[in-house]
Parts: sequence; structure tokens; C-alpha cells
Amino acid sequence: TFAAAPGLYILTTSLFGCSAQDSVTVLQDTAAPLVLIAPPDTLNCAVSTVTLSAAASSGSGPLQFQWSSLGGSPVTPPDSPTPTVSRADTYRLVLTDLNNQCRDSAEVSVPIDTLPPAANPGPPVTLTCSAPTQTLDGTASSPPGRLTFSWSTTDGNILSGADTPQPTVNDDGTYQLVVQDQDNFCRDTASVLVSYDTLPPNAALSFAAEDTLTCATPTLTLDGNGSAGQGVLQYLWSGNILGGQGTPFAQVSAAGTYSLTVTDSQNGCTDSAALFVPIDTLAPPADGGPDRTLSCTVNSVQLGGTPGPGNLSYQWTSEPCGHFLSFTDTLHTRVDSACTYYLTVTDASNGCSSTDTVEVLDGVQPLLADAGPDGVLDCDNTSFTLDGSNSSSGPFVVYVWNNSAGTTLSTDPTLTVDYPDTFFLTVILAFCQAQDT
Repeated sequence: TFAAAPGLYILTTSLFGCSAQDSVTVLQDTAAPLVLIAPPDTLNCAVSTVTLSAAASSGSGPLQFQWSSLGGSPVTPPDSPTPTVSRADTYRLVLTDLNNQCRDSAEVSVPIDTLPPAANPGPPVTLTCSAPTQTLDGTASSPPGRLTFSWSTTDGNILSGADTPQPTVNDDGTYQLVVQDQDNFCRDTASVLVSYDTLPPNAALSFAAEDTLTCATPTLTLDGNGSAGQGVLQYLWSGNILGGQGTPFAQVSAAGTYSLTVTDSQNGCTDSAALFVPIDTLAPPADGGPDRTLSCTVNSVQLGGTPGPGNLSYQWTSEPCGHFLSFTDTLHTRVDSACTYYLTVTDASNGCSSTDTVEVLDGVQPLLADAGPDGVLDCDNTSFTLDGSNSSSGPFVVYVWNNSAGTTLSTDPTLTVDYPDTFFLTVILAFCQAQDT
């Protein structure tokens, strides 16, 4: 028979009037075990499996563990108090007391955190002549504040900071950034390109117009406007620069070698060009000839000497006492006045000039005309002899007597007259003359 309730049960047996009894006490055992499950770890990029940990706080006999999952995730082994799971799911444990078949159950959820960070290595950077090193920038990676950084390259070069958000590099190549979330150990990778821009500009230097310093061109303009580059150019001149520093055009006034350095503002690269500036300031020779002397027999003289080489122009000038009888823009000219004369010679090829001075002297010796004393005609003296013998004399001296009407009366030193008048004695020597009455 089966007992359906706890209590004392008595068995009585009879045979031919004889009986016998025995008793048994049926006890009640319906105490279920109590399941305890510890909070599980979280699955993440570093933790791929989690061990569940269960225990019973009560139970009268041996216990049977049986795990399952609501989402069908495997549990290994399913009959262990500490199985291993590898998926985020809700896991259910049924615990059975094998003595009374009483059961208890509990559920636990295994969380997962595999959200990767976002690696951001920043924009591409360029190494230039002015920036031979650059700093990469991974600070825009997220989430901020809990990341570790690791930079690497196979074809570039990291100078410093490979484990920081901002490393320093000095070579072109591809740089890879790996960021790891310190909470879930998940990673993300991104790369950035570092390139070179070290193309130098082209410095071009020439003369803007004239190419030689001369007396006519005391300053020259040097032209660097033909220089070219990728960006805006900066100009630096060296040498004795009069003006234009910092511009494509420079003014110079001294012979020598000048250099132009151009810098491309886009990359800081430079190029230089040099140019020699010659000078021609050699003055031509000026030869006005020897000093000359005017006299009674020479009333004009020609000035001028030997011409020099080259394309020369001439210009005669004088002090106010001078007087020219011919052109003043030729090597030779004629004058008839004692004075100081100047010949300026200019070389058309360079505008240089020089001046020579010529003195024309007055060598005229003064003549003396002495007509003698005045005379008186009367009844006793009906004629009178004019005597010019005290005048200048010589083989070329000419005497001329004239009356007041201008009539020439004699060419002798003396003249006898028989009528009253004013008589003139003119003494002539070539171009010189003197007169007395």
C-alpha cells in the first residue's frame, strides 16, 4: 500500500484466529533546496567565456544541477554547479534534491560589452622644408578618457610618443593607430598618410632693363619676377641693395655679385640665384689743345686737340669774356677773344664725360699814335707840318693821315697842311691800330 500522508501506520495479520501487528512511521520530507547564483562577469573583447557559479543553501540529499538558456546558448557542462558560457543570454538553473525530488530554480543574465572604440588618427599631414617634423593627432578618438594609444609604421619613422595620442614623426609613410578601450579591452584601428612636400621654388634673376652701371645709368633694377613656386614667394636680396628688399625688384648702384633667395610660403623651401653687375664709368680723354695767344697779327685762333676713341660728343663753353666764331659742338672751334675756354667730351656708350681747359691769352702790344703838337696858320705861317714820328714804328707799321672829312691825305709819318682843320693820325700794325689828332 502507499501512504499519502505522514503518520504512524500499523500492519495487522490474522490466520486461524491468530493475529500479529507491526507499525511504521511515515515522515514527511518536502523541503526544497534553495538555489544561489553569484553575479556573473561580463563578456567583453578580452573575456570570451564566463563561469557561472551556483550553490544550494539547503537540501537533504544529493543535489542535481541542470542548466539551460532562454536564448539557446550552450552551457558546458550543463549539470555542473560551475559551467562555462560564451554568449550573452539569460541562463536558468534547476536544482533537484534527489532524496525528495524537490526542486528550486533561478535565472541569471550574462551581460556583454564588445562595443569597439573609434580610432581617429586625424587628417593627413605633410612634411615640408619648414616643418621637417609633424605631430599626428589621435585626440578625436572616442570614447575619450578611457583609451590607450599605440602608433606604428612600416615605412615611416616615429621620433617619440608612440604610446600617446600625439606622436612626433619625421618621415613619410602610412601610420597606424590602434586604440583600446580600457573598460572592455576592445580595439579599433585606423591609419593616416604622411607625405612630403619639399619641392623647391625656382629662383630666376635678370636685369630689368640696362645691364651695366654707367655715368648715364647710375642705378640698375634687378628683376626676380620670373621666379616661380607653388605658393606665394618671399624675396630676400643680398648685396648693396638701395631699395626693393622683400619685393621681386631691387635697385643697386654698385658693381658686384648680387643674390636672390626665394622662399615658397607653402612649404618653406628655398632656391637662390646670383647675378654679377658690371660697371663702366671710364671717362673719355678731353684734349682741347694747347693754350693760344692773340696778337695784332693773329686776331683769332682755332682750339681743339686729338680726338679720342669711341662715339664721342663735344661741347665748348667759356667764361663770359669768350667769343666763338664757329660751332661749339665739334672737336675744333675758332675764337677771337682772350678768355678761358672749356671742352667737355662725353662718351655716348656710358654717358661719362671729362673736361679740358684752354687759355686764350691777349698778346697784343699797344701801339702809340702821336700826331705831334697842334699848329696855327696866319699871314706869316701859311703852312704847318704835322709830325707823327714819335709814334710806334717798325717794318709793318702803317701811318694814315685823314682830315675831318675822312679823306686820306698821306701815309707818311709827317704831313704838311695849309688850311685849318682837325687832322687824324692812325697808326696800324696788322689788326691793331691807334689814333691821335
